[in-house]
Amino acid sequence: MRVTKGHRNNRRSHHALKAPRLSVCSNCGAYHQRHRVCLECGYYKGEKVLDIVKVKKAEEKIEAKATKAEVKENKKATKTEAKKETVKKSTASKGDDLTKVEGIGPKTAEVLNKAGIKTFADLAASKVGDLRTLLEENGLNRYDPKTWSKQARLARDEKWDDLKTLQDELKGGE
Repeated sequence: MRVTKGHRNNRRSHHALKAPRLSVCSNCGAYHQRHRVCLECGYYKGEKVLDIVKVKKAEEKIEAKATKAEVKENKKATKTEAKKETVKKSTASKGDDLTKVEGIGPKTAEVLNKAGIKTFADLAASKVGDLRTLLEENGLNRYDPKTWSKQARLARDEKWDDLKTLQDELKGGE
């Protein structure tokens, strides 16, 4: 049997979300859900059911434990970040392997190193026009450095999967 749009819509009219019905506490006057304990004073149907002071103290203890755990976790995170920074600084002093960038070979990397571009961060901060000028001065004008800074940013941020995806799309650094 066919169900018309009107019949379907009449059935669905009851699916709407409704606001919770609230009552006023007879003890303190605060609003609370019906047939529930008032969370302000702890009364239900005129009788004290909950000691709110004890509940609040218990909640404060739980929050204190949570903040201690967060502080501990932050200290661990800070230590690991400090270790990563020292590792990055040690690799930065040596310089990065710029040949990981598509289009940069050993000769081009040597030219860039002589010009003071030794890390991925240095290469990412370099302008394309400056790189082209540098390559032309050294007889390497056949290379196009327009994607090198983007690749260097990915390598600097250690996003190797994204770098690989970008390099797969490129043709010889172009």
